[in-house]
This record gives sequence, structure tokens and C-alpha cells, in this order.
Amino acid sequence: MSEIRNTSGADPNGEKEENAPTLTQVPSITKAETGVIADINHVARLGMENTKELEKRIVRKLDMWMLPQLWILYMFNYLNRNNIAQARLNTFNEDLNLKDGDYQTAVAILTVGYMVAQLPSNMLITRVRPSIYLPAAAFIWSAISALTVVCTSAGGLWAVQFVLGIVEAPLFPGAVFLMSCWYTRREFALRVALLYSGLVLAQAFSGLIAAGVFAGLDGPMGLAGWKWLFILEGAASGFFAITA
Repeated sequence: MSEIRNTSGADPNGEKEENAPTLTQVPSITKAETGVIADINHVARLGMENTKELEKRIVRKLDMWMLPQLWILYMFNYLNRNNIAQARLNTFNEDLNLKDGDYQTAVAILTVGYMVAQLPSNMLITRVRPSIYLPAAAFIWSAISALTVVCTSAGGLWAVQFVLGIVEAPLFPGAVFLMSCWYTRREFALRVALLYSGLVLAQAFSGLIAAGVFAGLDGPMGLAGWKWLFILEGAASGFFAITA
């Protein structure tokens, strides 16, 4: 014989239980939770073939939108970091009165800033939305890279390089973390390789870009070619950071 559930808050003898929960004590389900439950039920009703097709559609959207944006930002991450090496082919050393060892010190200081920010950045990215954190970092490093043109001494260059290393540090580990949240282990390796190709492409074309800027923009508005290189690449990466 089936048992009838007693929900009235009273025992079978008619005496009311003191600790019986009332209707107002039952936790309510919010509209957002109702939507999540409905989505879960919808996915549960899908067959195996429909589920695989849904996964493929999600991966295609990620490959079309998220991965290209990370790829572009990573490419500009290297270009902005490597501008100082290309600037030496112009009048960079003369304009900043760099002495022996000043350039190598600037490169080393950028690496120090990069290393200092790695651990705090990796801890912070798990607490801040990557869709906000990574573009914000990219926009800041774009502005700082462009501000290299105002440097007039080795000390100013070192300060800019140190801060640049700090704000550039979040991108690659942050991009890898973001992709690991969306791609499966089988899909992840290929996407990391595609992301890394942005660095390879930047290495291949950074010299050609610098040569073109030095040839066509060395002198307009009283600015040397190396200054235009920092301004143009900083503006371009800042634009993509805003649209990311």
C-alpha cells in the first residue's frame, strides 16, 4: 500500500509539530535558476548525435570569435615588446643618448617586470572575468608602449620598460587559461599551437614593418621613424584591445 506524504505540519494524531517547516520557510527558486534548470533539462533530452552537433557548433563559434582575438592580441604583444630592438636600426640610441649597456639594461628590466607580474597575474585572472582583464591589460600596454616616444633618457626608458613588462605579463598565461575553460583536452593542444603561431608571424614580419615605417615616416611632424613605429603599433594594438 502506498504511503501518503504528510505536508501539513501536524502529526497523524492531530497535534501540530513545533519544528515543522511552513510554506514561507521553503527556499524559493529564482528566475535565473529556473532558466538554468530548463537549459539542463533541454540538454538532457538531446540525443547523442544532437549533443555532438551542439558541441561542434560551440567549438566553431569559439574558433571564429575568441581564438582570432587572442591570436591578434598575442601577435601585438610581441610586436610592442620587440619595438625597442627595431628602433635601434633608426636614431633611437642617439635620440635617447644611450651609452654602452643602456639598451641591454632596458631589455633586462622588461624581463624583470614580466617575471614579477606573472604570479600575481595568474592568481588574479581566476577572480576577474578574462573577457575584461585581458583586453584591459592589452589596452594599457598599448598606451605605455606608445608613450615610449616621450622618453629622452635611459632612466625614462627603463621605467617604461619595467611597467611594460608588468602589464604584458597577463596575456599569454591568461589566454591559455581562458582556452582551457572552453576547449576539451583533445581540442586544446591545436588551439595553443595556433595561438603560438601569432608569435611566429610577428617575429617574421616585425623587421619588415619597421623597415616600411622607417622608409616612409622618418621625419613627418618632426618625429623620427622609431617614434612613429611605437605610435602606430601601439594605436593598432589598442584598437584591437577595445574591440576584443
